[in-house]
Amino acid sequence: MHEDIRRIADALVSCYGTHDPFRLASYEGIHVLRPPLPPGVRGFYQAFEGVRIIHVNGALVLPLADAVCAHELGHALLHPARNSPLLSENPLCLAGRPERDAELFAFYLLEGEDAIRYYGTLECASAVTGLSERALQLGLEDLAHPAYHERPSYDI
Repeated sequence: MHEDIRRIADALVSCYGTHDPFRLASYEGIHVLRPPLPPGVRGFYQAFEGVRIIHVNGALVLPLADAVCAHELGHALLHPARNSPLLSENPLCLAGRPERDAELFAFYLLEGEDAIRYYGTLECASAVTGLSERALQLGLEDLAHPAYHERPSYDI
């Protein structure tokens, strides 16, 4: 599944020519709302009767709003029928495979690997991309996983 997550993120960027999660959601027919949400609630995804909606806290500014939208877009594309729990600032709330998948999707969509390479630390890359340090760490672990490097060879 992890290879698929990167493939899906890369395909979106290639198809639409942007990394902007708000635009990508729109292109994919997913509604994005920016309502005021309680402090500490960054956003969530919901699906209801075939309508997919991403809620991003209207108080968030870039780049954090992009990271939240990218995370919720991951939920919408990877697990479309499953509503996401509220995304809080508490990393302990981010448990389970759907949350991990959404974090990896955001990492690949927002080019977390390039940010780490350029800025050198998780802390700096997080500040620039809005991605959580946890998302960046998960992405690095995914890139280091042996299955990631076991791609078929197409020698001609």
